[in-house]
Amino acid sequence: MRRLSLIIFRFEWQQLTRRLVPVIAMVCFVLMGSYSLYNGSAFTKRQLQGIDSIEQHFLEHRSALLNRFQADTTTKEGKLMAVQAGIPQVVEYRNPPYTVFPPSRLSALAIGQRDLLPYFDIITSKRNDLTSSRTEIINPEQLAAGNLDFSFVFIYLFPLLLVVWGYDVYSGEAEQQTEKLLAVQGAALKPVLAFKLLFRVGCVCIIAWALSIAGFGIHRIAGMSFADGLYWLGGITLYLVFWGMLVWLVILGGKSSHVTLIRLVGIWFSLTFLFPAIAYETVEVIYPVPSHTALISDQREEVEQTWEIPVGELLDIYYENNPQYVSLRSPSDTAQYGNRRFVAYYDLLDRRIRKHAEDYNHRADRHYDMLDRLGWVSPVLQMQTSLNTVARTGPDDFAAYREQVSDYRDEWVSHMNRFMLHNRKLKPADIAELPLFTFHEIPGRANRVFRSVWPVFLWTLILFFLSKRKTL
Repeated sequence: MRRLSLIIFRFEWQQLTRRLVPVIAMVCFVLMGSYSLYNGSAFTKRQLQGIDSIEQHFLEHRSALLNRFQADTTTKEGKLMAVQAGIPQVVEYRNPPYTVFPPSRLSALAIGQRDLLPYFDIITSKRNDLTSSRTEIINPEQLAAGNLDFSFVFIYLFPLLLVVWGYDVYSGEAEQQTEKLLAVQGAALKPVLAFKLLFRVGCVCIIAWALSIAGFGIHRIAGMSFADGLYWLGGITLYLVFWGMLVWLVILGGKSSHVTLIRLVGIWFSLTFLFPAIAYETVEVIYPVPSHTALISDQREEVEQTWEIPVGELLDIYYENNPQYVSLRSPSDTAQYGNRRFVAYYDLLDRRIRKHAEDYNHRADRHYDMLDRLGWVSPVLQMQTSLNTVARTGPDDFAAYREQVSDYRDEWVSHMNRFMLHNRKLKPADIAELPLFTFHEIPGRANRVFRSVWPVFLWTLILFFLSKRKTL
């Protein structure tokens, strides 16, 4: 069997180098994959430049803020700067903290949600969770069209290369009367066809591996482990094996080239476009995505209603919700524009807004959970989820980032409130100790990757056992 495989592989290589169509097809896919890597690299580079710009502006503003403490008090302007230097509101306005969700090294290969969701936030104690993040302005046409990354080319187009290159494995041999020749020699046709298809699947795998490995080194960003590379390469290999088994099963039908090609193209269209579209529409009918516009409308109503609450009642609610500050209660609390009134206002507003956010997130979670369950019927959706998970660009990653941003904002507000409620100014030492945001990776990434590729593996096994039972 080994000798047979080597003979067939050598023959297929000779045929590949002599036939123009397969060579042109592979060159086109290499060029397409290279362009997708370039496109993903350019997108990731823009985000990295944006993050660098945010960090640079933060450091410049921090330096300017600290210089205010050393302002020349002999001048009117310098005296005003020195007086305002440590006021909490001025500190927050002049040098607001920021959060960033940095791209990983694999983000250039699978952009995922990074072109739709904000990857940085500017934090203030006045901002609630539903206010639009300060993110870059994106061309609506480009946003609608999406970004052509390698994961898209691989998941949707590489199977088409297998279809075009493998549909005539049987018909080509039938036309050359190979089956009769093998029958005379007492050999079987099925192993020959299997090795021919295996060679072609292997060539496509090599192209996918080469492009992926090239993509690994596009950006020297920390965060990619050896395991990430194995997850990525293992996932794309499994996906191509799945499509190879699918092509093999259709070939075993023993039909003509035209019938086999039509069947394979129909299956490709169904798995890559039709079934995912049906799944999306089904979920949208049962658990529609909640309206973000309605959410913003609810926020505005809460802003107006909360502001109309009398100061005394507002402070009573605040001290009830924050008993650790009850000892600070004083007659001056009722000042219309005092610090404590604003602290109480934003605290209550945040609590009210979060109730709407929890309802919104609950309905959104039901939508995505059902979509994830329906993904079992579509290996295409599962592979997209898997690659996004490895690249840290999936919905779960951004949900974790938003949760960490919310926690950091709570920490920031709590820290600044200690100065505002005590009517204290910050000193340079206090500014140096202000909390900073650090993004933490989501634990259990390996489990999520395996959970997403498991359906693809299961479908591959099913196709394998079905093909074992079929004969030509």
